[in-house]
Amino acid sequence: MRVLVSSDGIIGMLASIVLSEYFDEVYLVKNKSNKHNQNINRYFSINLLSKFFFTSKNLWDCITCEGITEYSQITTLDEPSKKYMNFQSSSIAFDCMGYIVNEKNIIDNIRKKIETIENIFQIDEVHIDNHSKKSLSISLDDMKLLNIDYIFLSDSSREDIVNLFSNTKQTIDYKQDAIVANLTMNTKNNNMIAYQRFDKNNIQGLLPVSDNMYNLIWSAKKEIINELYRMSDSQLLSKVNNTLSVMIGEAKSTSSIARFPLKGFHYKSYRYENIFCIGGAAHSVHPMAGLGLNMGIKDVFLLEYFLSSFSKDKCNINRLLETFSKRCRIENSKYFYTINLLKTFYSDNHLPNFIRSASMKIFDSNIFFKRKIIETATGIDTLKKYLKDQYCYTNQ
Repeated sequence: MRVLVSSDGIIGMLASIVLSEYFDEVYLVKNKSNKHNQNINRYFSINLLSKFFFTSKNLWDCITCEGITEYSQITTLDEPSKKYMNFQSSSIAFDCMGYIVNEKNIIDNIRKKIETIENIFQIDEVHIDNHSKKSLSISLDDMKLLNIDYIFLSDSSREDIVNLFSNTKQTIDYKQDAIVANLTMNTKNNNMIAYQRFDKNNIQGLLPVSDNMYNLIWSAKKEIINELYRMSDSQLLSKVNNTLSVMIGEAKSTSSIARFPLKGFHYKSYRYENIFCIGGAAHSVHPMAGLGLNMGIKDVFLLEYFLSSFSKDKCNINRLLETFSKRCRIENSKYFYTINLLKTFYSDNHLPNFIRSASMKIFDSNIFFKRKIIETATGIDTLKKYLKDQYCYTNQ
């Protein structure tokens, strides 16, 4: 049996690794476009579920060999009400909540593993000649024709196929853009805490990259981001310090910045005939929670979970993949709607400060609520649900 994976981004490569264990041939399409600014080192917050998955594929030690930063607390500040809320890993009996890892380390080490797997074939271009419930056929650059059993879309680069799902797409225009930059601090800080700051027009996220560097994600209305993007280095540094120094101290320099638009989407169905959406092809959420990549890795984790009872029987695999796509959609719906609700609530210019203050106080004092939020953000809830006794492995 053959499968095609549409793109060799992080999620596409991880899906290919999993699929190679259950299918005879996996064709992985190289993505020629690169939408990210390479003038900036990008970092991801990797949660406990993602660490568990990387470890299960013997990738974690390779990815982290050049060093990582653990953080055990997230501190949230609602600026209008001056109220803080802290989320700590100790509330779920774990040493940390997540890890900050360089994007390049992740990509390079997954790619090295891909190159060692004999039944993964990397191809430059592919054309979908025919698709139906009964058959899929593709043609390669060398004009070779192949019959394919399933296609997995891992990002939105193949619009010709993604458009097949358009009738089930739910879209949210956040009416915001975001910039990303790395901040070098004046003094070292050994308190590895991730921060979030809300005001009525901006959301800032700060990830501790090292003891003297933070990765900043600043999202706001387009006109605010336009202003930030046009600033000189010294103007931007002054703006950052005026806004964020109360949380992290003074920064002495900023890196070059990257900018990207923010739009959320989610599909009511992740399957169209024998084509499946995962990762960035299936969902996109506001970066305020730092869950985008982790949601994609969870998709691949669930794919493997359901394929683990696979037998090379077409009826059996169809049933498993249908169950996978439905379960995956349900799991991601929780993230999609919760993040959108929180973003709307804390970005509401008309919300009185006393309501913001009261909500922060109620949430911060509710131990059950905070534990559930942490379990969801770290992926522990998913590990407990699907692997039961094995989930404690992530704390080793």
